[in-house]
Amino acid sequence: MTFPFSKGDPCKDYKRLGDMDRRYTSYITGSDENDICDMYLHNDGGEWFLAEVDMPTSPPSLYDCGTTFPIWFNGTLPQKTNEETNGRGCVVDSKTKECIESYPVRVHKCSKFSVYFLKPTTKCAQAYCFDTPPKETLQNVVVQSDLIPDELDAPPRQIIGFVCYFGDSSSLKSPFYQVTWVVNGESILTITKSKTHLSNLILTEKDLKKLDVTINCVVRAKNNIKGRPGPSAKSSDFFAGISITSTVLTIAKNQEEYIKFRFTVPFGCLTRPGQAHKCVLRVEMYAPDNTDKSCRGKLSVNSRFCRHEIQNDNWNDTQSIKIRYRGIGKYTSKYNNYILNLRVHADESHIWNNHALPSIKVQIKLKSCHPPHQVNFCNCGVAVRAGGDVFIADKCDDDGDKHLFEYRTCHDKILDVRRQKKNDRQYSIFFPTGTRVDITASIKYFNVDIKASLHDTRNTRGLCGFLSDTCTDDFKLRNNAPSTVSGTKDECNNQYYTALYPKDFTKSWRIDDKIGTQNENLFSLTADNKTIKLWNNDDNYCTCPPDTKEAEEFDCSPSFSVPCERNKHYDSIGSKTCHEKPLRKKRSIGIVHRRIVSNEQHDNITMTANEAEKYCYLTLGASSVFKACSQVPNVQSESSLEACALDIQLSNSLSWTKATMESFKSNCFGELIDNSTLSEEPEGGGMTIAEAVREILCPGLPECSGNGACVNDKSRLEKILRIELGKDTMINIQNKSLMLENKAAIIEFIGTCDCDNGYIASDCSVDKTTPPEMFGVRGDGFCDLSEIECNTAFVLGEDVGSSPNLSCSIQKYHVTIQNTFKFINTFQLSNKGMKVLSSSWIAIARLETIMEVHCPLTIESNTRYKRDASINSDKFVELFSMRISYDMEHFGDELELFIFDSKCQRSKTHSNLPQFELKEKTCFIDGKCYSDGEQKAVDFCSVCNPQYPYVWSIPSSVTGCVKVDKRMSMAWVAGPVIGTFLAVALVCVAILVYQKRASVRLTRSLTEVTLIRVAICKKNNTMKCEVRVKPHLGSDIYHKMENESRYNTTVKRLIGHNLNTEEKVQLYNDWSSTFEEDIKPNNKQFGYTGNSQCSEVICKYYPENRENIVALDVGSSTGLLAEELASKGFKTIDGLDPSPGMLKEAEKKKLYRNVFCSYFTAKPLSFCNPDSYDLLAVVGSFVTGHIPYDAIIEMIRITKPGGIICISNRRSPFYESPDYVDKFFPLCDQLEKDGKWRKEEIATYNGFIENADGIIIVYRVK
Repeated sequence: MTFPFSKGDPCKDYKRLGDMDRRYTSYITGSDENDICDMYLHNDGGEWFLAEVDMPTSPPSLYDCGTTFPIWFNGTLPQKTNEETNGRGCVVDSKTKECIESYPVRVHKCSKFSVYFLKPTTKCAQAYCFDTPPKETLQNVVVQSDLIPDELDAPPRQIIGFVCYFGDSSSLKSPFYQVTWVVNGESILTITKSKTHLSNLILTEKDLKKLDVTINCVVRAKNNIKGRPGPSAKSSDFFAGISITSTVLTIAKNQEEYIKFRFTVPFGCLTRPGQAHKCVLRVEMYAPDNTDKSCRGKLSVNSRFCRHEIQNDNWNDTQSIKIRYRGIGKYTSKYNNYILNLRVHADESHIWNNHALPSIKVQIKLKSCHPPHQVNFCNCGVAVRAGGDVFIADKCDDDGDKHLFEYRTCHDKILDVRRQKKNDRQYSIFFPTGTRVDITASIKYFNVDIKASLHDTRNTRGLCGFLSDTCTDDFKLRNNAPSTVSGTKDECNNQYYTALYPKDFTKSWRIDDKIGTQNENLFSLTADNKTIKLWNNDDNYCTCPPDTKEAEEFDCSPSFSVPCERNKHYDSIGSKTCHEKPLRKKRSIGIVHRRIVSNEQHDNITMTANEAEKYCYLTLGASSVFKACSQVPNVQSESSLEACALDIQLSNSLSWTKATMESFKSNCFGELIDNSTLSEEPEGGGMTIAEAVREILCPGLPECSGNGACVNDKSRLEKILRIELGKDTMINIQNKSLMLENKAAIIEFIGTCDCDNGYIASDCSVDKTTPPEMFGVRGDGFCDLSEIECNTAFVLGEDVGSSPNLSCSIQKYHVTIQNTFKFINTFQLSNKGMKVLSSSWIAIARLETIMEVHCPLTIESNTRYKRDASINSDKFVELFSMRISYDMEHFGDELELFIFDSKCQRSKTHSNLPQFELKEKTCFIDGKCYSDGEQKAVDFCSVCNPQYPYVWSIPSSVTGCVKVDKRMSMAWVAGPVIGTFLAVALVCVAILVYQKRASVRLTRSLTEVTLIRVAICKKNNTMKCEVRVKPHLGSDIYHKMENESRYNTTVKRLIGHNLNTEEKVQLYNDWSSTFEEDIKPNNKQFGYTGNSQCSEVICKYYPENRENIVALDVGSSTGLLAEELASKGFKTIDGLDPSPGMLKEAEKKKLYRNVFCSYFTAKPLSFCNPDSYDLLAVVGSFVTGHIPYDAIIEMIRITKPGGIICISNRRSPFYESPDYVDKFFPLCDQLEKDGKWRKEEIATYNGFIENADGIIIVYRVK
């Protein structure tokens, strides 16, 4: 093969071949293009042409390379610089790929490119093809993320964009690059761009279905946009989502652990012109195991309402959520497994909203944390405090009136005090940290057993140091210096070591009100103390709901435990009397009750150490209870014997022996509850360890005080079960074939005392015919209805035992006036007053503690009841006289409780007699207190006038009310007989007159009908008058009037000027239960369409995407508008209303994301950020005394630009009320001129309520 001679250097003397952007293999000529034709190359003999890419060395397809018959190179391409090779340019044939027609081609390799010597073709539809893939190999390919604007979304927002970075354009060699995006191993998008437009090779969140995915990008260089790509280069894995440090956590009992996670990509916000992009994303937590179906521990998190908020500018920070296991007080050798689910809530980011994270598996490791952190003390008084809660047990004073067993303060309500169900002498106080204080009450002292949790172990000081294994840190002084008496390791296990009594230690910790820290002396703390430091609320943990349906149900507290397991073995005490005033009443003189004690002389006994140890072993150690409990893990049997011997030596008395035994039993009982392993059924069946020990774990020393037997044998158990479960209950105790439903009842009675006839209490130590010694009622015998409900009398006494027939004999009196009809303002128990017996009954009482009995003051179904029907029901003050009995037959001394209302009544003592006065500017009507001018509920024609404090007065300022001459109520003074006839005559005349007038009014509309009210005065000591509505217009019209009265009465009071804001809120609270019944559209007379009209208009402006709209319902009342909006697809709605009663009704519907109890004025809401809502709606709240006209300024502030403000209201206030006329619409216009918002529409409609015209006002915020 020969070529024409070519002058010069081919690497310099060359031409450029035309149409290079079409000469690649995948390019097919379009219908509007001509084929490339190389027949017209300039030199028939051939020329050198520059080729940035080589000719293909294999045949392409017909019609490729921008022509019909492409030409490919059949030969070897040169590889070295200045190397030349010869070959043939073969024409692709339509029938065969054989090289039938060809042209000579010469290839010269230059340093950076190649040149081809080409001849013109002989036919026009033939052209040389150039399409060899580039050989550029890319390095260091990485995926990067950032936020990019999404202008197509409305409103505009930021979205996540992913960039494939593989170098700067200046360092890249090829003209085009192809990027293939791979998500979780699947290719989802391929893009090719020139190297000058690499920023367009992006993947956005819109291309993804979800986050928490692995993203890669694969890059290839290309010579042409549609050419074949070169070698591929793949990026390393990029995880887009939330990276969790560990999805499996292990938590020890009473400890915390952290869930740590980090966002690997940012989250975007809505874009607002001229404002920084600020928004918050929320991680919400749900625990499917947190259900009350069974009693088990629960996971809790140190995040308010189980929500962890993250600011958008801190998205890359590592986030930590502290979690805690709130156990049930048990431990075991096994793991307990729980699940915590996390979900993202992001109003301003579609891809993040409702994103679920991988579930967190939490393993709970429960082991005993009591020994060696377990110490026992005997004290005459114990004061326990947790934050603002203080509980006191005090028997230190010889005077029983000063003995205490009560909450002194309970500001935090986190200290849980319980009484053991099977032993009325055993009490447990549970700290929120898991520590438990067990108190065993004896006649004079309390034995205290402290079981500290791991959380508190290193946070103690003083007597027992850090509750460690060694006593070298014990007896630390207040300043943390060691005492003059220091122990050694060998002495730690020696109980006699504590007998040395280091005086400097005792003096250091002595309580003195004049020195030390504030509130140091808890025994002298007053119940109304306001300076006591509260628990650190920042440490509150919330038990998260199991799913989104209960997302607003949270149990938030600092507690490490849940009380469900306690409920099986303990009764809660003290909660009702927490805020009651302490007793300062003198003890009544009467029968004195004492628990039965042995006649054995216990005092002035001297024993050696060996004698004391022997006595304790024979008394305690040889008992079956001691032997059984000694086999229970963590029960300190030997320490109890040593303590018993030491007590005898130090006190020269044997009276401590019983207290030591009861403390030992309490410790054993607590371990049976705590250690769930002891309750596991053994292989092959049979009794558990806990059941076996409980059979003999009865209170008393000797067992059941010698006055009964422990329920652990067949005959005793069958006897009790037949009484409790019925005579027909068949239970085979001996063969253990127990019916499953009766097993719980059997366990409940095993280990309790079955007392002999005549004895009661959990240890059978009380003679039931001797009533308990009670010496007063909490509150000094007074109960104020303005403070509490006064439905229970809290009677205090000394050493009260439990009894199934513990009862209260109650006599109820009405304190009223005697022998005079004159109205006086003072009532007292003296020769000027009288107490009238109203009723009497005997009620079952509740034993709260050994010092307190609760008597119900309401008549229950199980009471013996007697009422004197002849007694007048009028009263000023109620008096309850109570006596307590163990057997409903033998009752103790009488104690009194007066119930009054300090709203209008004042109590004081005069000549040792209680006296009650009516306060100035108040009324006492129909047994209730009212303030000056206060209206009767749903009756605007009846008000309190202190000039006539015992009857309703008719207000002169209200039209449509019949005025009654006040002198009429005094007519009865003239004489009962004459007065009776006069009253009847007046009533009859009044009825006839007003019936006649009413018949004329029948043609008027219902709203114009004046209610006819007749005053009927009774002849009684209080001269009380009733106001009745006479239904003389026919039953249908009367009921129509009655309905109107209920609605109109309330509305007229609400929009009037005679109520302050607080009173209006209270009126709304009272109306909340019937509000919807009165105004809903299905009420034909007062149908309320304001909400439906508003929702229809709103839907006009939000035809789609409603589930993403964030709305605020202002003046939400019971949630009627939320119902309308939710039915139309709106999902995220907040409610705002100043009435707690209305909001309580609204929350029952579970339609609101948040509810805010607040007024709405022009003043900025502290809890609401600017631009918080897409939609703000107000229905019916622009009326006198409600939302002021300038509140629209705050509405604009909290509504996002582009958001809608919709007002649906009665039309008349805007054109008639002085609160809005010439104020509301001028302000609207001015705000529009100022560019704050734009008017969309103002329209009226019929039937807002009661056929009154309504108005719709819609503005769009700018």
